[in-house]
Amino acid sequence: YEPYQRLVHPADSRFDGLPDPGLSLAPGLHPGRMEARTLSQKSPGVYLIKDFLSMDECNLLKGIAGWLESVEENGMTRRWVPFDVEVNNSKVSSIVKRMHRAALIPETHGEPMQIGNYKPGARAQSLH
Repeated sequence: YEPYQRLVHPADSRFDGLPDPGLSLAPGLHPGRMEARTLSQKSPGVYLIKDFLSMDECNLLKGIAGWLESVEENGMTRRWVPFDVEVNNSKVSSIVKRMHRAALIPETHGEPMQIGNYKPGARAQSLH
């Protein structure tokens, strides 16, 4: 097997390239528009996928964030979505699956979904 994310597992064709534009899109999104555009090739790379979330999905995540415990660091408020919400809420589950496919990471190797927001002037810190 080829090493992937410091893990060794069999190759999985579901994560070989970006997801098929017609799969796992929420109603109201435009299947042909889910192409990634490179915004930065610096490490880590930054990509934009237009229409990745619908307005209803954004509102759902904002609603969920309202009742989650939060941690504030460096001008960012971060919340972790509990595993049972990721699994038992069909809309959240669909979003999580789409995120894993776009990030090329099998669901079994991911972390819990995080919802974050930044204060004005704050920015993301690199993980590297």
